[in-house]
Amino acid sequence: QHRGKLFAATCIILVVSTSSGSIPSRPNLVLALADDLGFSDVGWRNSNLRTPHLDDLAKNGVILHRHYVFCYCSPTRGSLLTGRFPHHDHQLNLANDQVAGVNINMTMLPKKLAIAGYKSYMIGKWHQGYATPAYTPIGRGFDKYFGFLGGGEDHITQRINTGRKSPVDFWNFDHPDVRNGTFDVFTYWSELNEYIDLHNASDPFFLYLSMHMVHAPLESPQRFKNMYPTGLYCDKRLTIQAMVSVVDELIANLTTKLKAQKLWNDTVFVFASDNGGDPYVGANAPFKGGKATLFEGGVRSASFVYSALLPAVMRGANLTQMTHITDWYNTFCTLAGVNPADDREGVFPIDSVDLWPLLTGETTEAPRDTVILGHDFAFLNENHTGALIQGDWKLIVGAQAYADYRGPLYPCVPATPAPNCNTYCLFNLRTDPTERTDLAHATDPTTTEVLRRLLALYNQQRNLFQNVTTDPSGFQTAVDEQYRGYVGPWLDLDRNARWNCPPEQRRCD
Repeated sequence: QHRGKLFAATCIILVVSTSSGSIPSRPNLVLALADDLGFSDVGWRNSNLRTPHLDDLAKNGVILHRHYVFCYCSPTRGSLLTGRFPHHDHQLNLANDQVAGVNINMTMLPKKLAIAGYKSYMIGKWHQGYATPAYTPIGRGFDKYFGFLGGGEDHITQRINTGRKSPVDFWNFDHPDVRNGTFDVFTYWSELNEYIDLHNASDPFFLYLSMHMVHAPLESPQRFKNMYPTGLYCDKRLTIQAMVSVVDELIANLTTKLKAQKLWNDTVFVFASDNGGDPYVGANAPFKGGKATLFEGGVRSASFVYSALLPAVMRGANLTQMTHITDWYNTFCTLAGVNPADDREGVFPIDSVDLWPLLTGETTEAPRDTVILGHDFAFLNENHTGALIQGDWKLIVGAQAYADYRGPLYPCVPATPAPNCNTYCLFNLRTDPTERTDLAHATDPTTTEVLRRLLALYNQQRNLFQNVTTDPSGFQTAVDEQYRGYVGPWLDLDRNARWNCPPEQRRCD
């Protein structure tokens, strides 16, 4: 149920008033998205983690206890940028050579915010398709971009596969960047630091910090491992915790820089993960499952909001109302004074709702009572799977990739196996948030009616169709001939304009 108010687009600086006080319109907007971060792999929930800066922001901000995302990388990022549930955008874990991505008719968030005069910067993982320049971050509205275009790569070499001949994915604005070979977060921070230095403080900005931490491969500089006691953790747990500490340092550097530039007090900062923890190393306690499953451990994101613009009474709040990653589209547009509606030909309207009244305490009413977590998609060994939540009830359709409980020391301490779904599962999340009691086969009239209603709602959903093709030959030709060992768009290019940056040059501007 969408209760967010739509505001007419405007570039005039206004004052948005709420019962909790007034805030200046057009605040700076920062969304920091971690990659494969487990629900309990954060210091404010697990004292084994060394994340003092994130902990301080979370404990003095608003923690979102039920912030939902998709169960793997790319669709979550698409939902954030388009304001649509994954089945209304895409449910693909996009491969490098796929000719696919977010429908070009959808207006991504940076183009919306540009209406209000925002400058939009992106650092890190794109994973929204890049077969043509129109699908890249610059093509979708960002003013500056530095990071990698695909869904995963080595953190140090930036190669998309193992081996010295594997292509490098390191992209700067509209061309490859030759600084690969350094731990990615360090290069990201160097570029981000420069973005902030060059930013005109009279313009509001949107920063999408799309981190690759803590996605595989497990890699971390030794100094972050040295933050943890020797011999206390197995190697995988030590490395994943060190990678989370890398995230913490990056956020600390960012907040310190924004304070130094006198930008922090006018900034709304959102932190989230794109899905639950990695099935081989991530900890999602106390919830069932993890990344690649629709159990709570796969779709509840470690998330909080911090801003000096939030009323003091909300500092330290832990909200249990249901929210979704799509909702930042409407919330950010509303704060910017831009109408969030995006009614375009051939695509679904947005599913996003405005969270600001909830975050400020203006209302305690949940901004939505229904979330479609996924609908009729296939991934790994899952076929025709999906899930939705309405009120207290959650329906999962189809067997999941795995089913177990992974505690805060996983994988040092093995996971506890749990029942999977078969045809479908039904859980009451109010009384059973960890999904231990499947009520799909209960016989009491109340539960059977709930199951009937949720199945009907699920079957009413319609997915946005994409004609997905792969083009390995075209992709590889561009790597070999256009970009000299780097990846990049390979369709709709000027083939006479070869990338010809000397290897010793820092980047090709």
